[in-house]
Amino acid sequence: MDLNCTVAVIEQVVQGEKLIWERFGRAVAVINGLVTAVAWNANGQRAEFSRQPFDQVCTEFKRLTEHEWA
Repeated sequence: MDLNCTVAVIEQVVQGEKLIWERFGRAVAVINGLVTAVAWNANGQRAEFSRQPFDQVCTEFKRLTEHEWA
């Protein structure tokens, strides 16, 4: 059984109404709940998308975690 918890890390840039995920990685060191070191993925992939749908998803996720899944 694997009891580890892998934390995904994304470097996000906001340019007006556009979001860019510049790079992806995983936390390799955490102190008191804060990520202090990241192993960045070397393949250089990035994602770019509109901010409005992203904000809507974040709002719905917050609603679910505070009211539905609590």
